[in-house]
Amino acid sequence: MWTPEHETQLIERAQQGDQAAFGELYDHYLTKVYRRVYALVPESDVEDVTQEIFISVARSLSSFRGGSKFSTWLYRIVKRRVADYYRKGERQVEQVEIEKADHVAGANPFGDKADELLLRQAMRALPESHREIILLRLAEGLPFQDVADRLGIKLGAAKVRFYRAITACQEQIIQLEPGVTF
Repeated sequence: MWTPEHETQLIERAQQGDQAAFGELYDHYLTKVYRRVYALVPESDVEDVTQEIFISVARSLSSFRGGSKFSTWLYRIVKRRVADYYRKGERQVEQVEIEKADHVAGANPFGDKADELLLRQAMRALPESHREIILLRLAEGLPFQDVADRLGIKLGAAKVRFYRAITACQEQIIQLEPGVTF
């Protein structure tokens, strides 16, 4: 079972060069990081960006001092790597016409491709604070208490912010695709 103490031991061992310990951290966080990246970058680049994130983690792990949770530190790296991805001139925000989206090759683990593209477009239009709480709750699957802890707010405030973020996302979807109802 994963505990904060176990994680701390793994971090210390990984900082000393223990590759098995780093591998365990990698295995634990890979799916969470992948889901976060999947929600933020075009599907064709998710694996590359995820790999770049873990390379950055490996290179800078020695600088982690435990002043915050490891997951908080890791997600700052995720945020920086995603920002770097969009700063590079050759990469563009995914633009696919919704009508043609169902014909895009490749299996989508999250459902209908047109719905996914519509959601991605709506999410990009939201303020960062709204995107963050939606990703914590839905992409990472965190319970509200963990979302509140991660954001440094009270449980009730996390629930209210999530509701407002979901409402704003629904409004964006309706603006993008007027026939959609919830």
